[in-house]
Amino acid sequence: MRLLVHVCCGPCAIFPVKYLRENEFKITGYFYNPNIHPYKEFKQRLTTLKTYAAQTALPLIINNSYPLEEFLLKAIAAVKSRCSVCYELRLRETAIVAKTQEFEGFTTSLLVSPYQKHELIQETGERIAK
Repeated sequence: MRLLVHVCCGPCAIFPVKYLRENEFKITGYFYNPNIHPYKEFKQRLTTLKTYAAQTALPLIINNSYPLEEFLLKAIAAVKSRCSVCYELRLRETAIVAKTQEFEGFTTSLLVSPYQKHELIQETGERIAK
């Protein structure tokens, strides 16, 4: 199965890439993270991901856009549910790329982090996939 994996940085990609490859998924990483601030951190995460991808032969699709202002306006408008805004934004873009490039599915490395809201990520991804 061809799977597009949204990744926020190199370290967060390590476990999902290993696990998915061991389970015979053909994966491509997708970098899209307009929520990362400051810009220096955004660039550092991208650089680290590129290094990891080169070391592991992980194909990458990189969205270099940095619409931080758009993200912040949406997050401020939904201050009590800003996590859902962030997940929605990143997973929707991932799903669009997955569909247009004929991947069979998509997921995110955010599901590996103990600091994320896993049920909300899953619900958001499933809703977008429909």
